[in-house]
Amino acid sequence: MRKILSMISTAALACGALVLGACVAQRQTPPATALSAEAIGLSEATRPADWWPAANWWSTYDDPQLTGLIEAAQRGSPSMRLVEARVRISEAARRATNAARFPSAELNAEVLRQHLSENYIYPPPLGGSVITDARGAIDFSYEFDLWGRVKAATAAADLDVAASAAERDLAHLILAVAVSRSYFSLQRAFEERNIARDTLDQREQLVSLLNSRVKRGLDDHADLESQKALLAEARRVLSAATQSITEIEHQLAQLTARDPGAFADLQPQPVDRSVREDLPTAIPADLLGRRADIVSMRLRAEAAARNIDAARADFYPNVNLTAFVGLQSISTSEFFEGGSRMFGAGPALHLPIFQRRQLYAQLDAREAQYDMAVEQYNLTVLFAVREVADYSSALSSLNEQRRAAEEGLAAQQRAYDLGLVRFKRGLDSFLPVITAQQSLLSQRRAVVDLRDRELQNSLQLIRALGGGYITSGTGTTRLTGTP
Repeated sequence: MRKILSMISTAALACGALVLGACVAQRQTPPATALSAEAIGLSEATRPADWWPAANWWSTYDDPQLTGLIEAAQRGSPSMRLVEARVRISEAARRATNAARFPSAELNAEVLRQHLSENYIYPPPLGGSVITDARGAIDFSYEFDLWGRVKAATAAADLDVAASAAERDLAHLILAVAVSRSYFSLQRAFEERNIARDTLDQREQLVSLLNSRVKRGLDDHADLESQKALLAEARRVLSAATQSITEIEHQLAQLTARDPGAFADLQPQPVDRSVREDLPTAIPADLLGRRADIVSMRLRAEAAARNIDAARADFYPNVNLTAFVGLQSISTSEFFEGGSRMFGAGPALHLPIFQRRQLYAQLDAREAQYDMAVEQYNLTVLFAVREVADYSSALSSLNEQRRAAEEGLAAQQRAYDLGLVRFKRGLDSFLPVITAQQSLLSQRRAVVDLRDRELQNSLQLIRALGGGYITSGTGTTRLTGTP
């Protein structure tokens, strides 16, 4: 009869827990919703595969020096080892979470020497004596995942690992772009130093010419002193250009974890590859799967949704099976005898009856974390779309500006050549030649600036388009629905 009453009581408690679990609080606010591709104007039309940057996009510049710098940075940069460590942390957390799906067993052994009280439950002669309590057993436990809590937590951990891997790929891309930008900035700095040297030569020639004219009374000292001031400024510009080269070399050394003087002899090759002009007229929806930051944010949001499932499962009873087998005795001399063996097994039921406030607060926090993750995803998507649109339009404009500047440079070169011919034939003085040379140097600076801006912008567009990253499809469509 007692056994029947015990079973009835247990059943009643289980039913009460199920009723409690069924009364999980509903959300007070609607869940956040991810932006759809249509809502932000992304096109569903597919583009040729070669329109997207390749995974090794830097090889298209056909510059072994640049390739070597990027590979060295990705091997030796502390930032790369940092993101790799973060991935390992996520993988370790996943293994720990996944371990809850399997039975656990541990070997426990202890020997306790103790004096038993004469005024306790043990009568004399046991009471008041000194005994040795020896126990050695294998303890087993297993949680029945009846409501899917462990399954949801494991799924969230899997998604966190995938998100960390996407963030690692993003870090690789950011580093490769940073090295490329520094390398091309170094190339520009060399060209600016060459222009500064030519400007200094031109200023020295002009000062020499004016000095001779002043001596002959053809010009006054004011013009000469003015040109001497310009000559001093040309020397300053040349020194600044040289310092700029040194600073960029140090920047490359930092990115590649090398000695600051490791690139003193580096000579960047001019890029003889024109920036691609088949720019997107509409941004494809594929962008959402080709940017590692968007994929990472999506996976984080989906992991947050799984954590909500785990929090809901906490409202239901938790059933564990425990068991043990081993030896126990109050004397070490009898420990290994057959009579010392012991074993047992039984279920354990955890009923969250008086934890409603705590469980509801935990569920509310998980739902808020999901909303934050979705809105972070939305912000990332909007920023990505803006980046592609900005860099595409800027690159198109810079392409036109650079073409016009190159045409102007060609015309200025012809004007200088004609002026030099007239001077050599005695038809003009040297002053028009120097004036034409000044304009030519100024135009060269403009072309160098526009070429560098166009090149730097193309690198930013490569990064904005994902830099060759392609998602493996990890995750589900849960993001767009209600958690």
